[in-house]
Amino acid sequence: MRIIAMPAAIALAGLIVSGCSGSGGEDRKPEPSGSVGTASGTSTADVPEYRLEPGGTPATLTVSVDKAYSKSEMTAILDDLKRQHDGQDDGFFVHINCAQGQPSRLAMGKFAVGPAGAQRTGLAVGEASVDMVEGTKCPGEAPLNAPADPKAVTAQQVVDAIFDSGLPGTDVRDNSQQMCDYLTCVQFVKTEEYSVYQFPDVQTAQARGEMLGKGTVSGAILTVFDGVDPARVAEYEAAADAAIAGR
Repeated sequence: MRIIAMPAAIALAGLIVSGCSGSGGEDRKPEPSGSVGTASGTSTADVPEYRLEPGGTPATLTVSVDKAYSKSEMTAILDDLKRQHDGQDDGFFVHINCAQGQPSRLAMGKFAVGPAGAQRTGLAVGEASVDMVEGTKCPGEAPLNAPADPKAVTAQQVVDAIFDSGLPGTDVRDNSQQMCDYLTCVQFVKTEEYSVYQFPDVQTAQARGEMLGKGTVSGAILTVFDGVDPARVAEYEAAADAAIAGR
């Protein structure tokens, strides 16, 4: 079981890279061929479109994109940002999000230009790194996840197990159609007291728990008991765990 708490990094202002137009930000597009390449050898002509947003902190850049890029494309964006800071003794943490709909973290990166940036980020001078949030997509994109294992425990089965244990759960409704396209979940069942999300795999469940900043991950199931009396949360968790374990 993995309990999700709101990560401190999410509270920081991030760097959002995007190809979408909008006010206040700065669109970044590939420069003409022949422009200076990045440290990784990627030409700026290979950099996907993104949007550098204003604000943030001295240590972070906020960026948004209109689609989920591959890791190599995300790395090209970081290399382009690093190139723009050539000659500076600097380094940044980069948050890459979807531009449209609810903010959805696609990747987190960092790069170091000079010694001070290397000390700040823990990278070597000139180095950049990207950590992808697996399974994330922007609204309107096709799901990136494979279907769930047909033998997997479903969100509805977890809700049924909680109900069968005698614990309250009112106004049960399946909101999969409204939410799973955005969250890349398989099934989402909600009651007035709690919510149960089923994902295709453990990694996606953990990533969504981090994104939501709350809940408990057990296998590919994320449970959020935000409407439950805190004194009874352990009872709900035990009933959910029993269903997930097949007991």
